[in-house]
Amino acid sequence: MHTALTFKAIEEDTADEDLASIRTTANRIMEAHEKTAGTWIATGKELKRLKATLVKDTPRGDNTRIGWVKAFDLEPPELPFGRRMAGMIIGRGPDHLGHCR
Repeated sequence: MHTALTFKAIEEDTADEDLASIRTTANRIMEAHEKTAGTWIATGKELKRLKATLVKDTPRGDNTRIGWVKAFDLEPPELPFGRRMAGMIIGRGPDHLGHCR
């Protein structure tokens, strides 16, 4: 059986766009974890980029968007760990992870 893929245009500044960013980041993280010992550095960079995107593009009090906190409350979960762990990973840059190289 063949399944036809259809691509839906994602409107800017919507929850769909946020969800697409979250899924893309989750996929990049999973790919990075499969490849090298430097995955924590790559993971931190991806999470930092996602956090900056969601915080910057999410107006305060706007429930039509997915922000940084909501990104970790999605069901089913899109990211492989919780928000606090993500914050710790972001806080540890290459200077703190020299032993992993």
